[in-house]
Amino acid sequence: PLYGETFMKLIESPALAECVMKAREYYNAGDKDSYSHYKQMLPAIMWCGVSETLERKASELEPTGYFMVDIDHVKEDRNLLSIYNVVRSSNTDFSISRGWQWEIVASHITPSGHGIRFVAKCVSKYATLQENMDAFVKDFKLDEVGDYDCACKDYSRLSFIVPEEDWFCYEGFMFTDNVDTRFLRR
Repeated sequence: PLYGETFMKLIESPALAECVMKAREYYNAGDKDSYSHYKQMLPAIMWCGVSETLERKASELEPTGYFMVDIDHVKEDRNLLSIYNVVRSSNTDFSISRGWQWEIVASHITPSGHGIRFVAKCVSKYATLQENMDAFVKDFKLDEVGDYDCACKDYSRLSFIVPEEDWFCYEGFMFTDNVDTRFLRR
């Protein structure tokens, strides 16, 4: 498990910021191999699954109760911060119109600098990670702003950590919260 203290040390690290900066330089230059090399050097977290061992087999992981949504290749005319703000304000409207809202615990710019990631608590009306992800994307029309990466549907999917200035929000309780996962099916 990743603890809050360790997370803060990671995102505040100058070495992490330098590595992400280099990765983005290569991404923007079209050098995918060098970009991949620097991206693979970044620390990573599994938001959806947890294990007491270092195994990353989805079948052996316990669900955390969180899912993540990646929107890659955000269209040039879209600002990542404005996308986050639209999601946040729309979410507030949902609590008024339907009596509940998504509990977004983290959101940040992806390592390429051209995508946005959301991490949210699974909702019991959706039985799987995929159902939660699809409903989240539909609710906020995120497939209209970029490419929805639906490959994040398994418990072992890694999320690369970026520097603090790339985070729109992160909730400290996400490292200590015991989320009810009994409703989730594999």
